[in-house]
Amino acid sequence: MDSRRILVIASDPGERQSLCDALTGAGLLVTASATLAEGLRGGASGVRIVVIDQSALDPANHQQVFADLRRERVEAPCLVTLHDASVDEAVGLMRDGAFSVVSLPVDPEKLAFQVEQALRHADLCEKNASLERSLESHERLAMIGKLAAGVAHELNNPLDGVLRFVNLAVDGMPKDSPQIPYLLEARRGLRRMADIVRDLLQFSRNANVDATHEDAERLARDAVGQLIAAAPHRRIETIFDFPPVGVPLPRGMFQVFANLAKNAIDAMPQGGKLTLSAKLASGRVQLAVADTGTGIPEELRERVFEPFFTTKEVGKGTGLGLPICLRIVERLGGTLTIVSEVGRGSCVEIDLPARRPLVVAPRPAAPTTRAATQTSKEQ
Repeated sequence: MDSRRILVIASDPGERQSLCDALTGAGLLVTASATLAEGLRGGASGVRIVVIDQSALDPANHQQVFADLRRERVEAPCLVTLHDASVDEAVGLMRDGAFSVVSLPVDPEKLAFQVEQALRHADLCEKNASLERSLESHERLAMIGKLAAGVAHELNNPLDGVLRFVNLAVDGMPKDSPQIPYLLEARRGLRRMADIVRDLLQFSRNANVDATHEDAERLARDAVGQLIAAAPHRRIETIFDFPPVGVPLPRGMFQVFANLAKNAIDAMPQGGKLTLSAKLASGRVQLAVADTGTGIPEELRERVFEPFFTTKEVGKGTGLGLPICLRIVERLGGTLTIVSEVGRGSCVEIDLPARRPLVVAPRPAAPTTRAATQTSKEQ
């Protein structure tokens, strides 16, 4: 049975049952209600097609039902069923917002065909909208990349000089000098700026990703190990679930593992579990980096790949980590998606083309639990 939900609205019980029978007979998942308000009580999520019978229409104001659909933000195509619909009536309804008009009594094959057409139309609209968003995003990324490269180049050399002079000043002062705390604070700020410049340079680069093959688990362990070594105070349980035969990945995926693991640790201020895994399926490599952290609110999930957008505190992240990860994965012919639930954690799923088989040297056993903290929370 098709899992895409068809919402049937008909105030007449007989017509409602007839429409439901015709649609379920075509293998579709149907929800029926007497009124539109009742049908949308559980929300419009999952509704792919709305079928409205003339018994649920206001004869004097057909446009009201379409206005109600727009108000409830229902994007699904709407089919209207009418007895002996004239051409003028059908054209008027379609001008008001109906996708199609179906004559009654119900012809199951005709109704199923119209629904399939509407589903196909909805799918094409979604794909078109996705392509438009992707095009806008890539154009924006290209423009930001050029700007970032110029800014980073101009800042890098003077910033490096200032940081060196601050270090020399700190080293040349007595340990009890009252100026030391101020210089240390200045050095922290300068290092933060240097990290931002590094991320800007990485984001702006259009060079090919290092495609030299390495074992996926070794890349993941090395990336997480550096984070663990740099932050020894927060308790993080790390789990690596990789096939023992080894999964070959381009070396450029090291940075993806590092950025995603860093974000995961940042999302677990009280500690938690970080899981990195991989599996092979149908000529693809499916990777996942999951945490038990705070999660990402639904309204922010579409924005996390925007350059410079971050959910972290001001001064704690550049908002470039995920865009860099996405760019690397896309260059490798893969996709990256995020599944998240507030209060339960997030999982970043990566799908890549499988590489040639890799002979992996035996790996020493490693403990699954390590202590970690994160003193720097840049993305």
